[in-house]
Amino acid sequence: MIGQVLINLLDNAIRHSPDDGVITVEARREMRQVILSVTDQGPGIEPSQRQAVFERFARLDTGGRAGLGLTIAKNFVEAHGQEIWYEDAPNHGARFVFTLPVADETAPLR
Repeated sequence: MIGQVLINLLDNAIRHSPDDGVITVEARREMRQVILSVTDQGPGIEPSQRQAVFERFARLDTGGRAGLGLTIAKNFVEAHGQEIWYEDAPNHGARFVFTLPVADETAPLR
């Protein structure tokens, strides 16, 4: 499911970035979580629309509609007991961030 989350976030970033825009994927560990983000150089999201983009087929103030990609990403992340959210990217753009738990390092590999 997490692979699909990344695919959906990357697809969203590609659709909203300019042709010469840079899309950045980052991951870092903080305590017992991994924090992953996908950042684009698109127009970003108005503050009033930031929760709506995670809703299925939400109508946005821009006249457009959010599809299913971010809704699916949110549902999959939450199915792991984790969170996903939006942040403004530095120098304009959107950043979608989500958390994952760190695997139990003492557990045997399967």
